[in-house]
Amino acid sequence: MNLYLYLSFLSLILSSFTLQSENKKEVAGTYGIGAFEFLSVLKLNENKEFEYRYAVGGCQAVVTGTWMEESGIVKLTSNSEFLPKDDPDPMAPTYPVFDNTKWKVKAKGLKPVEEIDTGCFKTKKLHKRIKKKE
Repeated sequence: MNLYLYLSFLSLILSSFTLQSENKKEVAGTYGIGAFEFLSVLKLNENKEFEYRYAVGGCQAVVTGTWMEESGIVKLTSNSEFLPKDDPDPMAPTYPVFDNTKWKVKAKGLKPVEEIDTGCFKTKKLHKRIKKKE
């Protein structure tokens, strides 16, 4: 009887380790949503740099920066040229502010924890994985 309990316990432990390693997904890749004249694409490179492209009609831009993943949360930080200035030029374009912006890792993609305001549109929708890392 003790041998049976021991083997059952051992198989339970081994299967939990297997499930944990299968559940840990590679986050680097391309994620996006889109429709007619609407685009929101986040590309996470393996070198921990990101590129966020967005467009709706004629309003479009690309924001770059760095990212890190911790406990199922991806944090984005824009490069300095995309962060708000102390004395902004009123004619300068508006970019979404990614200052430690968090995105939750989901089974099918990434979802912003808070609404993303690009200046063209606002979104909090799931960005589905388009392509795995290159």
